Amino acid sequence: MSNWYSILIRKDNVEDVLPVLVESDVAGSELLGEDTARLYLQCDNLPEEFCARLENDFDCAVEETSEIRNEDWISMAQSDWRELKIGCFHIIPVLSDNKNDGEEEKEACQRIFLAPGLGFGTGEHSTTKNVLKYLQDNRLEGKVSRTLDVGTGSGILAIASALHHKSDVIAIDIDADALENARCNLKNNNVSEKVHLCLATIDGVSGGFDIVVANVYAEVLIDIRDELFKRVQSGGSLIISGIMDTKADSVKEAFAHPDFFMVDEITDEKWTTIWYQRSQS
Repeated sequence: MSNWYSILIRKDNVEDVLPVLVESDVAGSELLGEDTARLYLQCDNLPEEFCARLENDFDCAVEETSEIRNEDWISMAQSDWRELKIGCFHIIPVLSDNKNDGEEEKEACQRIFLAPGLGFGTGEHSTTKNVLKYLQDNRLEGKVSRTLDVGTGSGILAIASALHHKSDVIAIDIDADALENARCNLKNNNVSEKVHLCLATIDGVSGGFDIVVANVYAEVLIDIRDELFKRVQSGGSLIISGIMDTKADSVKEAFAHPDFFMVDEITDEKWTTIWYQRSQS
């Protein structure tokens, strides 16, 4: 039976190598700062060979390696999670039996229930939180019938759009484990019929969308820029996140396009989220 390991690494501009690592051996990653990240790896034995590759092939300094037992993984997720409200969204971790009991809250909140898993996105990180803020912006009301969520992770953004806009959603990811977590979360929120999950990259998606959201690394955003543009229909919105503030100018330069204009931008805790809109044709 394979074990899970947590590996703490340091490298200047470590964000640059994370997309390559995630596409190969790494099941998940957590960017802790400009030069620090934590990797999550599943393997049969101690990941000595992988750590050697990190040092030799990627020039990363391996600071710490520790095994995570399955029960510890869930406990770690539970201990880090808390209920939080982001505008009209009330995000509730499913830790035991606290699922939707059908009782209405006094406030006009839309509750999103999330279970611990390998999918990124609990609402606490600025990259996710700021997209959630944009999804409930009044300027989008009544304008969203189809949403594309690129790099869905836990499915939180897809769920938010399905609940708030009653939107049909296509949610894609390249991580099968994340999609399993997302599938569980769709069920918890009764939106399995509204959200279609796909193990795919964006070039495997056809059609136009009223909103395209992409919460991935800056380098990935730049790499798939043209594909993102193609999926936004006339008058539609493109919301991109996962951008460290030091990379924001290069992303904005790459996303300069005659058919798109910037609606808004948020920088929070060194992370930037940008909302673009396609001009009406």
